[in-house]
Amino acid sequence: MRTIKVSINSKLDKCIEWAAPDVIRPHTELKTTSIRDAFLSNVACRLEAVVLDEHDQFNFIQNEKERICKTYIIGDSSGTTQILVYDDLIDNMIIGKSFIFTQIKWKKIVDKLILTTTPNTTISTTTNVIIK
Repeated sequence: MRTIKVSINSKLDKCIEWAAPDVIRPHTELKTTSIRDAFLSNVACRLEAVVLDEHDQFNFIQNEKERICKTYIIGDSSGTTQILVYDDLIDNMIIGKSFIFTQIKWKKIVDKLILTTTPNTTISTTTNVIIK
């Protein structure tokens, strides 16, 4: 967390005294959740997990555009699950590494719930996620 000191001056270039309000997090900020809780959420989630395995990549056409998709097995202390990763995000994934996934959602495919990336998803490395 960073603290930024801001000075507001009047038109006479004198500092205006003001009190710092309580910090309010933006409603768009996503709190880190577990895999188990991600399946209970109705909004996009932020998740920290380790990539355990991968499946074959496959191509498909969506809206006359060729897309790439790959399924990975990820895990955290609450369990393991599959996650569908699309297009350029696939390049970020490395088996055995821990990642932060933002803006992920669950999807029901063939009567099974899995996690999936969205157009707004980012994937970045993090320290090791411990799986119990």
